[in-house]
Amino acid sequence: MTRNNKVGAAIIEYLEKEHEAIIEGKFDDIPKMIDEKRRLINHLIKNKTEHSDFERIKIKSESNQNLLLATMKGIRAAQRR
Repeated sequence: MTRNNKVGAAIIEYLEKEHEAIIEGKFDDIPKMIDEKRRLINHLIKNKTEHSDFERIKIKSESNQNLLLATMKGIRAAQRR
C-alpha cells in the first residue's frame, strides 16, 4: 500500500469512527476528533490520492452529513414537543 493509499484508508477509518460516534449519540466525541480530521485532510490535499479513495471518502462523508442532519432534525422535533 502506498503512502497515498494509506492516507485514503486513514480518512475512511476516521469517517467510520465518526459515524459510530453519531450512531451511538457520542456527540461530545466529535469535536475532540476535529484535529485528527484536519490533519488527515491536509495530508489528502498535499498527496495524490487515488480516485477510488476519493469516491469512498465522498460517500462516507455524505452519509455522515446526512446522519447528522437527520439527528439534528430529530432533536429539534423533540424540543418542540
